[in-house]
Amino acid sequence: MVGGLVLSQAQSHQVATPRTAALEKRLREQAPPCGAAAAAAVSVRSVDDVRKAHARHIKPGLDRSPRHARPLLAACALSGWPGGTELAASIFDSLDEPEAFDYNTLMRGHVSGGRDPAAALRLYADMLEAGVEPDNYTFPFVLKACAQLAALQEGRQVTASART
Repeated sequence: MVGGLVLSQAQSHQVATPRTAALEKRLREQAPPCGAAAAAAVSVRSVDDVRKAHARHIKPGLDRSPRHARPLLAACALSGWPGGTELAASIFDSLDEPEAFDYNTLMRGHVSGGRDPAAALRLYADMLEAGVEPDNYTFPFVLKACAQLAALQEGRQVTASART
């Protein structure tokens, strides 16, 4: 990785010329602050990898920033790993000001494969209570949770609120 760019193995072993060396130096100088490049290019294969990456973000306080936490949140919420949704919820809870995107990611994780649709509905209620405006991506996840729970009345309420 050079300055936040992930290079393939073939690219990273190219012969350095004065021009490429100058470009690499400029990229390193423009690199995001400590940890941000790693968070943006997190390569995880298990919940343990995510836990390690998350631990590296806690000490400098990067775990509270959506920009740094989002790749980890998505990796856990959408992975299907045992314990992944719980770790995603923990990462979500550490965010200072979660945005609609963050709520949507965690709701999507809850409804994927019917894992915990009731948690998705609770999260939607929390989102509204926190004053975060749902966007067009929010409603499909909430309606899917309603369908999985056979919650017809709640589905109608969500549909009505989506139209306004």
